[in-house]
Amino acid sequence: MYVTHLAVEQIIQAFLAILFAFFSIFITLILFFYFSRKKIVKVEVEKKSLEVEYQKSILQSIIATQEEERKRIAQDLHDDISSKLNIVSLNTHLLRTPNLSES
Repeated sequence: MYVTHLAVEQIIQAFLAILFAFFSIFITLILFFYFSRKKIVKVEVEKKSLEVEYQKSILQSIIATQEEERKRIAQDLHDDISSKLNIVSLNTHLLRTPNLSES
């Protein structure tokens, strides 16, 4: 069997065409997986970012509520102590009053 020079060139061209097709498909698949993975990572990052923002807003709400409660308790304590100090002041004033009877 004699294979002519033309047949060998056709076999080489067919082999190169098939090799080029496989290489093209391989590159296409790699690019597809790269960009799809990139998109998935971007979505995950955005999701985590939203979770962080939500947690920040909850934390800020909790801190604001705690501060309001602290102010309320401080005000209650201040008012309670102020009224007791006023009573003590009135009683000391009465004790200093001359000619004061027990009744």
